Amino acid sequence: MGDTSHRGPAVSGTTWKFAGLEFFFWSSVVALEAFLVPYLTTIGLGSSAAGIVMSSIFLGGIISAPLWGAFCDAGSRHRFVMLLSFAVGAAAVLLIPVAGARLLPVFVLGLAYSATANAMPGILDSWIMHTRRSDKGVQYGLARGFGSAGFALGGLTLGRLIDATSLGIMFPYYAVAVGLAAIMALRISRSHTPPPGPEAVETRVAGDAEDDAPVHAVADRPVVSQTPHISGGAVKAMLTSVPYMVFLVMSLLIFIQLRAAITFLPLLIYEAGGSSTMVGLAQMVGAGGEIPFMFASVLLLKWFRPRALLLFSMAMFILRIGLLGWIHSPEGLVAAQALHGLSFGVFLPVSIHYIDRIAPRRYATVFQTTATSVHFGIGSVIGSSLSGIIVSAIGLRAMYRLLGFPVILATLGFAVFLFIDTRSPGRRRTERTTHDLR
Repeated sequence: MGDTSHRGPAVSGTTWKFAGLEFFFWSSVVALEAFLVPYLTTIGLGSSAAGIVMSSIFLGGIISAPLWGAFCDAGSRHRFVMLLSFAVGAAAVLLIPVAGARLLPVFVLGLAYSATANAMPGILDSWIMHTRRSDKGVQYGLARGFGSAGFALGGLTLGRLIDATSLGIMFPYYAVAVGLAAIMALRISRSHTPPPGPEAVETRVAGDAEDDAPVHAVADRPVVSQTPHISGGAVKAMLTSVPYMVFLVMSLLIFIQLRAAITFLPLLIYEAGGSSTMVGLAQMVGAGGEIPFMFASVLLLKWFRPRALLLFSMAMFILRIGLLGWIHSPEGLVAAQALHGLSFGVFLPVSIHYIDRIAPRRYATVFQTTATSVHFGIGSVIGSSLSGIIVSAIGLRAMYRLLGFPVILATLGFAVFLFIDTRSPGRRRTERTTHDLR
């Protein structure tokens, strides 16, 4: 029998519970992300109005996600927050068809969904990472891979249901999926981080890269609960972390373009002659492409530094977003979604680990949820609303042909930062004492 001393801990049962939660949660998300724009344009709202409504389903999360994160950091309340948010979000979604083609009521319902259920990705990510501190058998990439599988299978299933019935089926579908996610959340025990001992001054997390760099000390964050608010210390910690801020700005520019591409992809497929099943298949190919990279993230992070993986994924975003405006068949548009794995599928798990190493433990969830708020909140609001205006002004395909250029600028900007950063001895010495900002 070979030596197994170098292997990490076995996958724990909690990983599979999180996998189930991820599966059903992302199965619910695909309903609105893939089919809300077609539904809104079908009932009489124009492209600009549809883009504004789509921005609303991310707008509330810009503020609520960091607040939920601070609330969770104060006392490990992840499960309570998710259950409450699922209930309010489901009620808001089920009321959208009741509101009809009235922009203001639909916008308000979108805000309610955004501030609750759609603000949960960062909370779920943080819950997994928080649990991993006391259960090293919990694997984020494996659990999140099941989320991608849920998004993929949910998109295909819902697309077939819509072709067989109508677009209105998306609303009860959402309620069922998020209800199953709530049941899975109830099966996960509330996590408790063990108190720091003398040996917990500097620890390492199995599966993380950057093996020569210290992971945050457990003693770096309080054990007792604190008042749930975003403190000035948390804000200062984020604003003074140069790698964190550069990463947020560059990735925000990419996510604006990504959201624009995703928001109007169903209409692009319809324009090319495709059906709702083809739209669902596109979602399946895109999300399915993420799965192997989510599952392999632990290995990737052992073999490559996070900064190299992030730069690679940004380069892949150039192709993933930039090619769409030049493809004229629905089959080609579906096939192009395979690039989502090499871009977003690599980017997401690597960024979660990267941020988890940057953030002081007392602000870990705030750092994660702020990044989620920036990517999926600010980026989605700007991308959805601005793209709707651009589509109305110059047309759908012309808008798609513009999207690749900002992604190129963001990728080059991040590459320049990495080049300068690696050649700054002072920066590197500083980073070695601030929890591996490399």
